[in-house]
Amino acid sequence: MKTYKNIIALLAVLAILVGTYYFTKRSPDEQQSKQTDENEIFITEQEQISHIEIKRDDISLTFKNQGQDWSVDADVELDQNKVNSTAASFASIHAVSVVQDQVDDLQEFGLDPATAVITIRLKDHEIKKFYIGDTIPSGDGYYFKEEDSNSIYIVDKYFASNALVTLDDMRDRQLFFAEEGQINYIKIKGDEGKIIELKSQEQKDEQLASKGLGSWKMINPYQRDGDVQKISELASIVSNIQVKEFVSCENDLQQYGITDDAKQIMLGTDDSEQLHLLIGDNKDEDSVFVKSADKDLVCTIDSDILEVFDYKPFDLMDKFAFIINIDLVDKVEIKQKSETHVLSIEGSESEEQDKKTYKIDGKPVKEDKFKDFYQILIGLTVDAVNEDDTTEQPEVETIYRLNEEGEKRQVTVSYIPQDRYFYAVSIDGYSDFIIDREKVDHMLKELNDLL
Repeated sequence: MKTYKNIIALLAVLAILVGTYYFTKRSPDEQQSKQTDENEIFITEQEQISHIEIKRDDISLTFKNQGQDWSVDADVELDQNKVNSTAASFASIHAVSVVQDQVDDLQEFGLDPATAVITIRLKDHEIKKFYIGDTIPSGDGYYFKEEDSNSIYIVDKYFASNALVTLDDMRDRQLFFAEEGQINYIKIKGDEGKIIELKSQEQKDEQLASKGLGSWKMINPYQRDGDVQKISELASIVSNIQVKEFVSCENDLQQYGITDDAKQIMLGTDDSEQLHLLIGDNKDEDSVFVKSADKDLVCTIDSDILEVFDYKPFDLMDKFAFIINIDLVDKVEIKQKSETHVLSIEGSESEEQDKKTYKIDGKPVKEDKFKDFYQILIGLTVDAVNEDDTTEQPEVETIYRLNEEGEKRQVTVSYIPQDRYFYAVSIDGYSDFIIDREKVDHMLKELNDLL
């Protein structure tokens, strides 16, 4: 009997190949007519399906049509595209061929019991039930039977795959997705609880914005403008996070390395999408365990995500000791030992640019020379984080007297001896970074050349 079944299947495959040749030679209308007349098993409008039930082995899934979306009797988020694709497939069932019109022994085709049972419930309360059996010998299809028919069909393996799914196959695997520029918040908690926190902001200063400055702000551990290029690199790592494998959240999370002091990643977007992940151990070289802090969701994702923990705060901040648009500056005092020099800009903001007067120590200076030096002054960049206490007195100070939208304020930048190679840079009393002495010496030389 088994040999008989195989012969039938092989003849069916041969018929498929020969039929396909002649089928492809026909016009589209003839093809459609042939498919409709001979191969159609079940047709309905997809919108008319209210429930899809799939049963096989110990798996039982029921998908309910809620109008716009599908739901399932489990606390998971479905991939709506996948469920819709399955519903479309079940709304238009066609056979590749008919194996036999009358069959007495369904076991020979894997249909008693069936490999899978599909039940389609329609909104008019009609119920259709179908059975999927064994694969055919060529492996290109499956035996198939409608409940109210004695005919055995062959359906293609793509159609059958819709019934051979698990719940995990239908779950939404997109943990987080953002287009370039949509991410507006990043918080990383790394080793020993060290935190990097970044937030995007609107840069109102067009001059600084054109240089990529000020569109990101580092909130923690330093209050600094962010390095836009580096933060964009970081954002690209976390912009598309997908589940590789779902894991039971009923197990002890410690076995996945997810503990109270786990590393964490928090993300936000302009569209208010948020993600908060707890990071566990590597499952293998290519994947790492994670848990959603807001949901009962444990899974693995690509281990590339771990690259975010390689970034240091210093990597992600802009390196300018202090940068401010010249249009916001009334004057700058530069103090060195017993000398003080004053750079001033006279003329109201409403006046034309060529009406302004640029002075050093009260003496007029050509605008281009004044601005060239100002670029050198605000172009001073720090070189590293200050790891030591700063106890010495400043050797050099620059005091900026600013006028920002009518609000007067003062910022003092002090350069304090750290060792023979570096100054600690103190801004209003905070000495977080150091700068190469040669940079400051070069700035002072350029100032002396201008006097």
